[in-house]
Amino acid sequence: MIFTSHYKNEIMKSKIFGIICALLFLVSACGKDEDTDNNEVVSVVGMWGTQSGEEFSYLTLLSNNTFMYAENDLSVSSSQENGLELGSYTFDSSKGEITFNIAYDDNAPGDDSGIGDIGTPVTFNASVLVGSTRLSLADGDLILDKIELIATSPVIGIWGMENGDEFYYLTLLSDNTFLFAENDLTVTSSAENGLEVGTFAYDPSKEELIFDIEYDDNAPDEDSGVGDAGASITLDAVLSNENKTLTIAGLILSKAL
Repeated sequence: MIFTSHYKNEIMKSKIFGIICALLFLVSACGKDEDTDNNEVVSVVGMWGTQSGEEFSYLTLLSNNTFMYAENDLSVSSSQENGLELGSYTFDSSKGEITFNIAYDDNAPGDDSGIGDIGTPVTFNASVLVGSTRLSLADGDLILDKIELIATSPVIGIWGMENGDEFYYLTLLSDNTFLFAENDLTVTSSAENGLEVGTFAYDPSKEELIFDIEYDDNAPDEDSGVGDAGASITLDAVLSNENKTLTIAGLILSKAL
């Protein structure tokens, strides 16, 4: 009887020990999961924006550290304060800061125009909110929503080409919004470069893109940009290289995002 009682006690001790070990393992596993979440590297790469009527702000952050900022703020004193800025950026997730170096700027300098001015690095607080669906800049002064590039069509995405100071970027969004950013060094006047924003339609059977321009800050006519505001423009648009290359009116663009 004593042996049997002792044996039962040993079994109970073993069971209790096993339960404690299991609980400790679960606590340890949960702690590791929390640590993984806390240490997860936040990415700002993608397209962020807000739009209300004719007003818009679009910030594109590419994986090669190129940024584009397109803005039309109706509250500014002069429309020249709106437009396009392009350059490079760095994001420090540990500090929650993003620094922009502007290489191209077609809006008026100073007056809080756009992100900043050419030649002066600008650093803002930056945090990704609500499960990476919103980007807050400058302590919440500018909050942009994440724009998902849903492939409702093979042309959806950001297409670009850069050669030194020259660049062409065509953004085609799932809601049929387009942005065209251009700095063509062969034009007779720098005023012919800049930003166009509007809507588009894609006809895959004809391999054509149709643009309706609503915002245009480059010079009219003279083959400036996609076309002129108020006119519907149809251009050849051919996909190739497994839909990684878009040739539009002879301009060869590669998928950037």
